[in-house]
Amino acid sequence: MTVILAEFQIQNLSTISLQQESSSTVDFFTVIRSFHPFTVTVQGDTYEIPADRLVFIPPGRIVAYNLNHITSGYRISFTSTFYERAMHDSYILNSKLFFDANTVIQITKTHSSSDDFCRLIVERVRRFEKDVEMYALVAHHCIEELLIEGFEQLESPTQIEHMRKLSDLGVVNTFTVLVNKHYRKNTTVAYYANLMNMTYQKLSEICFNVLGKSAKDVISDIVIKEAIRYIRNTNLSISQISYELGFTDESNFRRFFKKHTGKTALTFRQR
Repeated sequence: MTVILAEFQIQNLSTISLQQESSSTVDFFTVIRSFHPFTVTVQGDTYEIPADRLVFIPPGRIVAYNLNHITSGYRISFTSTFYERAMHDSYILNSKLFFDANTVIQITKTHSSSDDFCRLIVERVRRFEKDVEMYALVAHHCIEELLIEGFEQLESPTQIEHMRKLSDLGVVNTFTVLVNKHYRKNTTVAYYANLMNMTYQKLSEICFNVLGKSAKDVISDIVIKEAIRYIRNTNLSISQISYELGFTDESNFRRFFKKHTGKTALTFRQR
């Protein structure tokens, strides 16, 4: 696979290839993925960065790059406003991944190849670049994977377990937001697992660990809640409500509603 070098930028987030990089004061949180060795100076301290490393630089640092003709990789920068969406986001940003009293920056190994990185960041994000909301969501998830990879190499098992619990809660929160947005179009777990770049089994496992129910049950609960809202608060017919909720067959909606509430939709409305 050919390594693709491209640039992306939205509010509070920018991604640029190292071949296009210049020295600057970086006001954002920054993650660098090196494909080849290069030298970087941060706050006057010079670091030799080997190939295939993740470099984590906190905001407000003066960064100067010493690049050569073969240097390649990516610099991803983002604000806390962009990244912090759940408790574990704040936890990881304020960990020693970015704020370690013993060093200005952190340099860790990475287990993925440059091709894997390009598939994760470049190609995957590019698919959504015309949809700003989805672009930001996917970019957030990609950055999260990089941060967790570095975090796991620096922190103790106890801290990692604590972060994972918070991270699982963040996954569930993201999942429910996506379901509320797209349930009229799709109610399969596989659809949302694919959006979140994880397997069907992993998403269901996380939902069960956090909520005590499967991912499929989470989807069903959201659809039922919306169905009840329509029945209670609108004059739409049951047929119209089934259509509004994305059902192509009214009889399927009636069976679905009775299965999950124990009552028919018409009985529920009359009560």
